[in-house]
Amino acid sequence: MRQFAAMMEVKHGTLFIDNGKVGMIVKIYKVGSTGGPTSSITWHETYEVYYADGSVSFINKESFEQMIASGAIKVLLPNASNDSHTSFFEWT
Repeated sequence: MRQFAAMMEVKHGTLFIDNGKVGMIVKIYKVGSTGGPTSSITWHETYEVYYADGSVSFINKESFEQMIASGAIKVLLPNASNDSHTSFFEWT
């Protein structure tokens, strides 16, 4: 188990430990909103998380990254030399 590098893309199926509880990202919601008079679109991501104890949570991307940086969340990676597999669905 190693800490997930911040700024790496979080995917559907990503496994992590959140304050001692195992969690998995089951859905990623991408929502856009207009940014005012320039009519630019600002995108936000929210992760739907299921925990092993049966609880469900919604965490926005910025908060998730802050919790990784603070050590509250540790993303699990397989014990392989190739770190490209970050999703439960890609593990063999």
